[in-house]
Amino acid sequence: MNPKVVFFGGPDYGKSTIIGRMIAEVHNINMENVEKKLREEMGANYLPDYLYSSFVNPHQAESLRRGERANSKQHEIKNIKIDDTAPIVLIDTPGHDKYISGRQLGMSMSDIGVYCLAIEKVLDDDFGGIVFTKYSDLFSEYHPNGKLIYLLTMFDVMDYGESYYLTACEKIKEKCRWVEINHVEEAFGVPIEVDYNDIDAAAIIPVAVEFKTKEKEGINIFSRNEKTSWYSGLTLIEAIRIQIGAMEMDAILSAQDNGYV
Repeated sequence: MNPKVVFFGGPDYGKSTIIGRMIAEVHNINMENVEKKLREEMGANYLPDYLYSSFVNPHQAESLRRGERANSKQHEIKNIKIDDTAPIVLIDTPGHDKYISGRQLGMSMSDIGVYCLAIEKVLDDDFGGIVFTKYSDLFSEYHPNGKLIYLLTMFDVMDYGESYYLTACEKIKEKCRWVEINHVEEAFGVPIEVDYNDIDAAAIIPVAVEFKTKEKEGINIFSRNEKTSWYSGLTLIEAIRIQIGAMEMDAILSAQDNGYV
């Protein structure tokens, strides 16, 4: 079975756009033709934000004509081959709580979690425990030992500044620590000390999708980019590959323990 990667987070945090950018790169899609078609369908309603998300939510033009938001109301699944290995399944979940059942379904059927966080929201003074953990707690219900890949999306808004990344990482690590302690207390009924660095994150990656360039791979999605030359961490694809490798190793060890190997 192909590994399933779920993207989740708040509304308008770039989930569908990132998935669409991945699809455009892998399938070498002519985005000028896509944009022309969308402009014809949407008219004055067209925004660049809809360009890549149209691959994930093909009904957004119809939704806009009805006066509705152009968001998916339920999870969408796309198969994508990122290298010479078996394809992975990408699951896009809605950010609005109105469609929480779609989010729950996407998380329950996934193997790997990608938590999309708009960088501006993370740096906001109101970024707190409830806002942050609403999504990570739900993922943890289905994957108690899962390590999330955190994406700091829309990083172009912050002009790719390293200081913003470092500040965001510190805030996320604090919340990860808080989340992990609470999960342990709920499970065992006793508080324990958790090392500050012992967080439930596989990676924290600054990413961006630029609409006015031909860099279809995006910023730190398929490859690192000179605009974030200070960043030497994993790209999104690398983080996903590592998670898949860990899953395969766990399966091998489990089979050995049960005498199947």
